[in-house]
Amino acid sequence: MKKWILIVCGLTIFPVIGQQQAESQSEEITAVFSPFEQEFAQVNAEFLSVALFKEYYAYKTRNKFYHGKPPEGEADVFAREQKDELINAVLAAQQAKNQNLFANAEEIEKKLSAIDNQYAANEQWQLVKPKLLPMYHRMLEIQDLAEQYERLIKQQVILSEEKVKVFFSENRDKFTQPPQNHVAIILLAVEPSAGSFVWQAVREQINDIHQQLVDGKDFATLAELYSTDVTADQGGNMGLVHQGMISTDVEKELETMQPGEYTKPMLLLDGLAIFKLVERKPETVHSFEEVKTRAGRLAKRAAITQVWQDKLAELQLAAVIEFNENFQ
Repeated sequence: MKKWILIVCGLTIFPVIGQQQAESQSEEITAVFSPFEQEFAQVNAEFLSVALFKEYYAYKTRNKFYHGKPPEGEADVFAREQKDELINAVLAAQQAKNQNLFANAEEIEKKLSAIDNQYAANEQWQLVKPKLLPMYHRMLEIQDLAEQYERLIKQQVILSEEKVKVFFSENRDKFTQPPQNHVAIILLAVEPSAGSFVWQAVREQINDIHQQLVDGKDFATLAELYSTDVTADQGGNMGLVHQGMISTDVEKELETMQPGEYTKPMLLLDGLAIFKLVERKPETVHSFEEVKTRAGRLAKRAAITQVWQDKLAELQLAAVIEFNENFQ
């Protein structure tokens, strides 16, 4: 269960009551308090208020989205996700109580006291705190109990070596080192903003270097003489290059080459270059014994995730959950 409670002043969530005439102010007070009485949902007959969901939703939007709200077109999906997460937390908290687990009352009271003290001088806080503090208390209790129950379920996951081997067999790609190319480069750097005259001059130079290679000149020697890359003093040696480290066009060229061959001059973002395939290292498929520890760690992580998702699905299936259809 993700940590999702961050106590914030409810004044940022609910309307602020202004200094209006008595009748108008009474209407504003009603507007502030009504979400605490309105039903968002019932989970196994446990009442959840609109105010509680609004506070939860506001926290999640503030922490997930830079501007504090979902991008256009994503709001409905995000709202459904938060409804599900809140319901799951309540279900987990209920199960924690059934397992005779208790929330940390002392820690909860510390957090509530800190909030109360922080806003003690705020008139609006004094007005709404009789509603907000009990709601925050409940939110913190749900969080604490839900996390305890999640830990309890996950701690029960123990995998035998046979199960780890099954995971290893079904996920060989996770234990396979992809092929690597040992590559060297001769780069003639050009500023992207350089004029066409500069680019033409560099193109003529790289073509001349390419011809020297065709004529049998040593690649490393030419790299030391002409390359502007940081590898020039090592003869252009880039070492082993993983997929994705160089441009797709270059990778495609290297796929068709044999060790010792070099590419035609190629256009890069920062200039023109010639690449040499020094050596091709094929993919390495590790044995179980070589990766036993890592396989065990990954297998357990996957098993824990699956067990928890299965438990949540089980709780949802057995629960009686009723949403207020009038709440949007």
